[in-house]
Amino acid sequence: MIKAGLLQKNVYLIPPGYEFTPFGKIPVGALEFTLFNEVQEPLLLKKLLKLELAFNHALHKNAPDLPHRLTDLELYRAQLKRILSCTLYFLEIKTTKETLYKIGVTQRPIAERVSEIEFDLRSHLLGVGARSHYQSITIQVLGTWVNRGNVELYFKHRYRDFNYPIGNLTEYYKFNTEDAKIVLHDLQEMKAKVLSSVEMDILRDKPNPILVAV
Repeated sequence: MIKAGLLQKNVYLIPPGYEFTPFGKIPVGALEFTLFNEVQEPLLLKKLLKLELAFNHALHKNAPDLPHRLTDLELYRAQLKRILSCTLYFLEIKTTKETLYKIGVTQRPIAERVSEIEFDLRSHLLGVGARSHYQSITIQVLGTWVNRGNVELYFKHRYRDFNYPIGNLTEYYKFNTEDAKIVLHDLQEMKAKVLSSVEMDILRDKPNPILVAV
């Protein structure tokens, strides 16, 4: 675990001992979102560079796996574009009996997505013979974070114990009032995403000079 960068020695502990690194806290869902971004974002770009170098090497050698290297690079750029083009949202959903929360991402205006969620909830809940208290649904947008599509999966992992599926609708959570405040604060502590030149090129579908040359 030390070699993998998951653990590090802390000489200030009494007695000295080992503790999780920020990277090591991710698998157990113990890293705050703001630190998660600081750890993950460089890794995303590092993997992109690794794929570009592998493609360049195959191109220079005219290697037989060149088409596979090209496909890997193009697919990864497409995945990054989807992540960067999404806005993360956190919603509070009140019914006459209980309050639920929802995490999600969208590439559309948030008002449009909220209307769709309300329609889906009503259609699903009433369609399966739901109790009448679900017919009253009020949705409040607690926060949106542009270009933060990368956080959604980690949110699901970090707060998996609070997951509250409604049939096949799985991105819903049930927090008490205090826990909801903690979760929202965790999200609000995230810094605004500042796009690098590489990320801006990916969002704009600007052709990679390497790929243009092929």
